[in-house]
Amino acid sequence: MNQDDEYQQDQRAFIEDAMEESDELGGSLTNEVRETYTGTIMKRFEDRPKTAYFQALGKLLGGKVEYETRDDRIENERAYREIAEKAGLYTPDILGQHEEYVEFERVDGDTLPDYLNDADSDEAYEIGERLGESLRVVHDEDYAVTDLRINNIIVTDEDQLASVDHEYATDEATGWDKQLDILTLISSARQVDDTAYESFREGFEHGYDESVDTSVDIMTSATAPLHASLLERDTDRTGNALRNTVQDLGDRLHEYLPDR
Repeated sequence: MNQDDEYQQDQRAFIEDAMEESDELGGSLTNEVRETYTGTIMKRFEDRPKTAYFQALGKLLGGKVEYETRDDRIENERAYREIAEKAGLYTPDILGQHEEYVEFERVDGDTLPDYLNDADSDEAYEIGERLGESLRVVHDEDYAVTDLRINNIIVTDEDQLASVDHEYATDEATGWDKQLDILTLISSARQVDDTAYESFREGFEHGYDESVDTSVDIMTSATAPLHASLLERDTDRTGNALRNTVQDLGDRLHEYLPDR
């Protein structure tokens, strides 16, 4: 047996051993994600077109649908780490690559939806402001995250903001790429409790130093409830998405109606 054959055999043995007692995790729309018995995260990367959430449609509208291999997507993860560090975002270490699986450090904490649903107004505002400041740095570096669902943001046990799932991160991002980040963020954030969402959004706009565009509110009026009902399959999130969508559209309407 040559060295390459031995390496492949070792890799397969590692995967089989790691997966034997692993638990499948939710939260990824495009990949199998498991937590191993050693406490690390194994994420399966397969060759697929560049697509995440409703970004497939967004990329099509922007005339920018690329095909990215597994290696391209792993490189996106690695390249984004430098930008995330500048933005004050913690990203999990890549511990190794084992055939089609990439092994990541586990990040302990609450996903942003869970955090917001338990947060008071001040806490929701503060975390929104911090995320807005971080995303402004990312966008000023001409990067876009692409899959910026709040499920992919974690408030760690040390009160750091961490982000995961950067396989579709884009450098030399266009204005439309950056707008897609806002679309994805608002669409997913609408699925939390209405009081927390309002404070989070206000904080985010202050930190990002820019108000959410009216076009975003219009487009996410469809994507937020559809994501919650069809992809998350969560009735509470769907109800929140509908209530927050109605509130946002009502606020926009009041902005344009003359005072009576």
